[in-house]
Amino acid sequence: MRVRTDLRLAWLLVRGSDRQEWWRIALTAVGAMCATGLGLAAAALASVRGSRSSAFGHGLLDHPGERSGVIVALLLLLVPVLGFLGQCTRIGAVHRDRRAAALRLAGAEPGRVRRITALETGLACLLGSVLATAVAVPVLPAEWPRPSVPAWAGTVLVAAGVP
Repeated sequence: MRVRTDLRLAWLLVRGSDRQEWWRIALTAVGAMCATGLGLAAAALASVRGSRSSAFGHGLLDHPGERSGVIVALLLLLVPVLGFLGQCTRIGAVHRDRRAAALRLAGAEPGRVRRITALETGLACLLGSVLATAVAVPVLPAEWPRPSVPAWAGTVLVAAGVP
């Protein structure tokens, strides 16, 4: 019940903000989508064992040694994406601090203020993660006829872990 009220309050505060806040939310969702996509690709490749013949990547993913290099490259590509997400959060800090100060002046306890500010950014990350996962889930069986249980477990962990 309390989370529902905090969610509604976070929605009202963001909805009443200016246009620049919506751009930050959209960019945060795009960054989360990129992070989720890279993580899902790395998790799917990490679940493949042994040598396999794959038409994808012109044989780059056929051998375990080359596949591990691709996994490391995908994980290293997460660094600039996470930096981008950090900048999106930093850009919105001024507006978020103003809204948090208004909530504190209205008498909200500190835990509730933290929950509301986390919901503002967390929902944008959740949106990006859900969109990337919605694209990746149909692609995985199309590229890999019988995905293993670790591949699906990695998909769930990345989709839940990014937000």
